[in-house]
Amino acid sequence: MTEKNSTSTNTLILAAIIGAFGGILAACIGLIPTILPLVRPSPTARILDSPTSLPTTTNSPIPETATPTITSTELPTLTATLQPLPTNTPITETPTVTVTAIAPSSDMQAYMGTWTNVANNPKSDKVRLVVTRIDITQTGAATANFSVCRETNEGEKYVLPNPAPASIYVLGLGARDFVIVRYPDLRWAIVVQRTANQLVATVQEYDLNNILLNTDTFNLEKASLLSNLIPCQQP
Repeated sequence: MTEKNSTSTNTLILAAIIGAFGGILAACIGLIPTILPLVRPSPTARILDSPTSLPTTTNSPIPETATPTITSTELPTLTATLQPLPTNTPITETPTVTVTAIAPSSDMQAYMGTWTNVANNPKSDKVRLVVTRIDITQTGAATANFSVCRETNEGEKYVLPNPAPASIYVLGLGARDFVIVRYPDLRWAIVVQRTANQLVATVQEYDLNNILLNTDTFNLEKASLLSNLIPCQQP
């Protein structure tokens, strides 16, 4: 009798324990819907849940790079090419300018006579031949003779040649190749022109190579018949 009571008691205790465990388990199962939202992560918080799809790579041909055209900014160089003259082209020599005599003017007689320097003691710092007097005598329709005098320490003396042949030229009445023994390396030419009542004598000084060195002018006036001039001395 005692053993049966003990077995019944154990059975009741085991049943109570199982019942309690079952109640606890049922309670836990009932709490799952409440707890689950709290522990489930938000879908937006998972970066790797939806992997980003990579862009599809297409094998499109790479466009060719345009080759730049380099344009020079420098100006073109002009090269002058000398062409030879045609062989049949005649070569013209440089003309030689010469003073040619002209027909005697209507006032040819106006040059004739004795002309003396306006200055009492004429001087020049350009030429060595200082003209003090010129005697002009007509020898032809367009020619004359010059007798030229210059001042020396011994008085007036003629310049060689005496007389010197002169001719009418475009610039006036002229003679050349005058010489002075004291200056053997020099030569002179003299051209006279009428201006109003005077005569202007232009003296040109040359070297032995006929190179013009200098020029000077002298004003002369016609001597009166009462001047009583003493003839110049021979050089």
